[in-house]
Amino acid sequence: RNSDEDHTPQNAPNSSEVTNDSYNLTMNWALGDWVLTAITGYIDREEDFRVEYDAAQVEFLTVQAAQEYEQFSQEIRLSSPLRDDFDYIVGLYFQTSEHLFNDQILVPAASILVPAINAQSPGAGSLVANTQAARVASVDNDIISAFAQVSWHINDQFTAQIGGRVTEDDRDGDRRHEGKQDERQKRRDEEKGLDPPAAHLARGVLRVVPREGGRPTRVVHDLAFNASIVVMFFVNTTWHVCYYVFL
Repeated sequence: RNSDEDHTPQNAPNSSEVTNDSYNLTMNWALGDWVLTAITGYIDREEDFRVEYDAAQVEFLTVQAAQEYEQFSQEIRLSSPLRDDFDYIVGLYFQTSEHLFNDQILVPAASILVPAINAQSPGAGSLVANTQAARVASVDNDIISAFAQVSWHINDQFTAQIGGRVTEDDRDGDRRHEGKQDERQKRRDEEKGLDPPAAHLARGVLRVVPREGGRPTRVVHDLAFNASIVVMFFVNTTWHVCYYVFL
């Protein structure tokens, strides 16, 4: 059917499959009047989807993508005994994660790109039929931090809290591009001595000289300190007013 404000035509249904697994474990130990708390978390997420961005009845481009995300975290904190004048919390936090992503822009054999490119550069369009341009990316992330918070109970109605956190954040990421072709078409092109489709398109149609390889690995290292000040006024046992300052 034709497009309107409520509908867009497609050659096949868009699809998405998402799997989320998350686990959390909290344990508390009483050490006299002190409390030791350990919080462990794990997340595993997988997603696969197919989508047509052209919103046209004719064959054009199709995108298929998949991504995986895995995260593990561990927090350990120690809470002091509750007192009338002040109490405090100190702790450590660690998190490690890995994110993998890849997508493919597919050019079907019946795509209107094939005759359109052939009209500009004879033979070039046929070379891109049944091919795909793929992007592959990954990010590894490690975070470790130490934190503390002190609560000063000025009187029955006013409490001031001062907190701070030091965080070290390390990230390694890379990205690369790949071009793939139908294996039968690839063998026929090799027998004829033809260039791979991506290189042929770049040089013959787009007049671009391709660059070898992908984007190099990027390493990011951050060390940060954050502080906060909170003043709380307790109206009664149900209502209270807070004033926050973040540094």
